[in-house]
Amino acid sequence: MVRSRESFAAAIKKNRESHGLSQEELAQLAEMDRTGISRLERLAPNITLDSADALAQALGMSLLTLLGIPSLQKDSEPSKSIFAVRLREARLDAGLNQRELAERAHVDRNFVSTAESGKMNIRFETVDRFALALNVKATSLLSKTPIGKS
Repeated sequence: MVRSRESFAAAIKKNRESHGLSQEELAQLAEMDRTGISRLERLAPNITLDSADALAQALGMSLLTLLGIPSLQKDSEPSKSIFAVRLREARLDAGLNQRELAERAHVDRNFVSTAESGKMNIRFETVDRFALALNVKATSLLSKTPIGKS
């Protein structure tokens, strides 16, 4: 299984290079540090959806477009808001309550509740963890396309 973080890192590097940008130039556009871009492309940090949105916007696209995911939503809609709604939908479709999902994902029930509220800045690793627990594709938790089984 290719992880969301790995797909994102590869897409950032590919699109940065295709736009003819150095890591430093992309970092300036995204209001980040150049070393952060370098580390990201080497998979060092577990980046948040807010940071991923900022990098995608610096490249002139949405996070979903960057990842090559067909999108029905507006490009300006924050990924963490979409994730919150999709996580709840997928949990309910699976017939699970928050406690049951928390047990499957090896997180606290309060973590699930906060994630579903949209108040938490989710990391790609967390997206993958919930996708695995729900037996869905991680990309379906980031877009408004129909939930796809993994």
